[in-house]
Amino acid sequence: MEEAQERKREKYRELVEQCRINGWRTRCMPVEVGSRGFASHTLSKAYGTLGITGVNRRRAISNNVEAVEKASRWLWLKRGERWGR
Repeated sequence: MEEAQERKREKYRELVEQCRINGWRTRCMPVEVGSRGFASHTLSKAYGTLGITGVNRRRAISNNVEAVEKASRWLWLKRGERWGR
């Protein structure tokens, strides 16, 4: 997951730079949640940075994990179908 975080950080480096040039305070906080529901520590850290703590943080992480698991399952079920038009 650390490799994924670095790829994301690099992907958004130019956007972060442009935001700073525009005078905005920015932080790039890539987060990872695996398709099997493993939430990296970066997700908890990002919520902490946003001021979300305690039970609210745990609930938010749980909601993220659940959403990722549902999306992953949906993709798996649709794997044999043709995409596009």
